[in-house]
Amino acid sequence: MSDCQIARAGLLLRDLAELDHDPAIAPHLATCASCAADVEAIRTATRATAELLGSHSPLGSPAALARTLLDDAVARRERRAGAWRRASLTLAAAAIAAWVLVASERAAPLRSAIGFPDPPYVTTMLLRCVDPGDATRVAQPYLRSRGSSAVPGPGVVPSVTLKGPRAEVAQAEIAIAKIDGQLGAVAPGACPR
Repeated sequence: MSDCQIARAGLLLRDLAELDHDPAIAPHLATCASCAADVEAIRTATRATAELLGSHSPLGSPAALARTLLDDAVARRERRAGAWRRASLTLAAAAIAAWVLVASERAAPLRSAIGFPDPPYVTTMLLRCVDPGDATRVAQPYLRSRGSSAVPGPGVVPSVTLKGPRAEVAQAEIAIAKIDGQLGAVAPGACPR
């Protein structure tokens, strides 16, 4: 710390009358015009405040007032730091909860319950007997939501790709699997392949 900083700290912790006799501060005040002017301004302000308030002076000793002001400043800083800590933890918890709600498969019932749309579910079924165009027509009544679709696969691979909410896609899969013979025996002659 510089001599000026030590002197300014001494102003807060000592009585103004003691400053002229203090062995650490008095030599500095004798050589530093800036600090001496500050001390004189503080003395003038203290006298003016005491005269203004008369016998109702709340100041007490400057050292006690300085300690009270410093304690109040530290307490305010600690309260602010605590508030920021709580806010940052709350924000982190909210971000994690939002991520779980959006990304987790286990949260699908909760998303549906609060009206948050599920991400589209996409699956491709390989077909044994049914033509991909026929499978697409079978799936269409089950895929009712906006953005849902059934797309036949390429001619080389007999398949159908279903996209939509998980429940609708599951119903379409079951309907196609029943016709395709994946859930039981296929009637004789029903499978051209």
